[in-house]
Amino acid sequence: MDIPEEITDYEDFLELITIIHIPRLPKTYKQRPDNFRIWNDTQFLQRFRLSKSTVRSIIDKKSCPHAR
Repeated sequence: MDIPEEITDYEDFLELITIIHIPRLPKTYKQRPDNFRIWNDTQFLQRFRLSKSTVRSIIDKKSCPHAR
């Protein structure tokens, strides 16, 4: 590749991008399980070390912007 010397680094970078452009893979989203429905209270506590009521409380506080 014959590049004139007056091209700036930025122009070199842009040209390089167009030459070696590799398309990105499409985003894939996996279906996540609903852990509140899957596990009973005891199993949930054993698995996550938090009770369902504690997690719901945290979610409620995070959902409300003025909660402290």
